[in-house]
Amino acid sequence: MTLSIKPVIYTLLLLLLTMMIFETTSLDVVVQNALYNFSEKHWVLILDKTSIAHLVFYDGVKASLVLFALTILILLLFFRNKTWVKVRFTGLMVVFLSLVFIPLAVAFAKDISNVACPYQLTNYGGNVPYVVVFEAYPEGVKPTQAQRCFPAAHASGGFALVSLFFLARTRKGRIQAIGCALTIGWLMGGYKMLIGHHFLSHTLVSMIFSWLMAYSIALLLNSERLTRIRSFIPSLRYSTHENNETHGS
Repeated sequence: MTLSIKPVIYTLLLLLLTMMIFETTSLDVVVQNALYNFSEKHWVLILDKTSIAHLVFYDGVKASLVLFALTILILLLFFRNKTWVKVRFTGLMVVFLSLVFIPLAVAFAKDISNVACPYQLTNYGGNVPYVVVFEAYPEGVKPTQAQRCFPAAHASGGFALVSLFFLARTRKGRIQAIGCALTIGWLMGGYKMLIGHHFLSHTLVSMIFSWLMAYSIALLLNSERLTRIRSFIPSLRYSTHENNETHGS
C-alpha cells in the first residue's frame, strides 16, 4: 500500500479545527444538557458497575480489545512464517502498535489536559467549574487535584481499530474496517457520555486522533527506508549462518 504524508496533514488540521469549534462554542454543554435530567439530577444512564450495560460497553469490550491485541502479538511472534501472516505482516504490526500506543497516547494527554468530566462540574451537581481545554480555572476555585477527562481514553481503544484499514486488502474490506472501528468506538464513547463521564468533544477528538496515530504508524512502517532495513535483516542472518558453516567445515 502506497501512503502519502498528506492525510497526516489533513487529519491534523481537522483535529485543530474540531478543537477550535468546541473551544469557542457551547456545543459540548448543549449536547450534555440533553443527556442530564436536571429535575431528578441524574444522567440518561446511572453508573452501575454490575449492570449489563457496563459489562458490555466497558469491561467486556475492553477485555475483548486486550485479547484481540494479544492474539495479533502471538501471530506476529510465533506464526510469522505462515503464508497468511507473512503477506499481512506489516498490516498486523500496524494494528498491534495502534492498539497499544493510541490508548497510551490518549492517557498521556489526559494527564496533562486538566479537564474535568461532566459529572464533576457545578453545572451538574459537582464542585468543579466548567472550563474548556485551553482555558484556565478561575482564581480561588481551581481544583486541588488535576482533572483527567480529555480526551476520551476508553473510546480510544475502539477507535484504534481504524488501523484495520491497513490490514484489509480490498476497498470493501477497508470500508468495513472503518465502519467497524467507528461503531465500536462510538458505542464505547457514547456509553461514557450517557453516564456523564465525557463530553462530545472528548470522544470526537479521540476518534480523529486515533486515525492520525494509526495512519502515522502505517506511514512509518511502510516507509522505504524501514522496508529496506526489514529486508536487510534476514539477508544478514543468512550471510552470518553461511559464514559459520564455511568456517565450521
